[in-house]
Amino acid sequence: MKRFTATLLLTLLCVTTFAQGTENTKTGIAIENEHKIVVEARRSSMNFEEIEVSHAIRLIVEERTTGNIIVRAPQSVMPFISLKVKDNTLYATLLSGTPVSRNSNVIAEVYVPYNGRIEEITTSAAARVIVKPTISCNELELKASSSSVIEVKAGAKEVSIDAVGASTIKAELACDKLESELSGASTAILAGQVTKAEIELSGASTLQGKKLRAANLELECSGASKANALAVVCTASASGASGIDVECLQQLNASASGASSITYSRECAINIISNTGASSIRKK
Repeated sequence: MKRFTATLLLTLLCVTTFAQGTENTKTGIAIENEHKIVVEARRSSMNFEEIEVSHAIRLIVEERTTGNIIVRAPQSVMPFISLKVKDNTLYATLLSGTPVSRNSNVIAEVYVPYNGRIEEITTSAAARVIVKPTISCNELELKASSSSVIEVKAGAKEVSIDAVGASTIKAELACDKLESELSGASTAILAGQVTKAEIELSGASTLQGKKLRAANLELECSGASKANALAVVCTASASGASGIDVECLQQLNASASGASSITYSRECAINIISNTGASSIRKK
């Protein structure tokens, strides 16, 4: 009877493990064999203020504040996942020699407790960082490149957002000052409230900012970039083949050149600084 019970428990354990492996494929981990997903707990110092993630790792900062770092990955990839804290920074990356492409879709997932001290996040090479708790700090820097993604909610005095390549930064903010530069084919999706914002776009970058209310917004677009925004007072400058769509609540100061366009909605005072070339400034 004892032998039968032990065999049954072992069978149930195997079935549970297989089910967990099957469920993990729904998270988007790029693996060849779902049976080979493994979970590993790693001890690490929580003494960091910066996070830097690269090479197809999805790092999730969780609501919990204690416990180990948890890693989910194919068994063949697990030995190549490097996690370390150095110079006040938590680094997460895949080492060279990984049996799958380090620039493919998400290969591994890393779950980290929230230490309440995050001030900078950097991603590259198809990495992704998602911070579930709201970050609270004086100054926050978000930097994404090479098809990577950052998703955060934050309350800070000052926020800096820089995105290049085909990267994406999604942020819900409550801050006094926002400075942002978007280039390449990058995208910023912003929401919340900010007192003063300075945003510059170039290349084929995109700003989705209709859910971010800015008391005072300076918006500059060039190249083939596109931006939409919500502001009480807005100074908008468009050049090249760029386009700006602003919902202005009080006053719009606009300048356009080349084949660019600026459109606005709501009843607000309009000050056209310049309108040259084939550009246009008009109400929607």
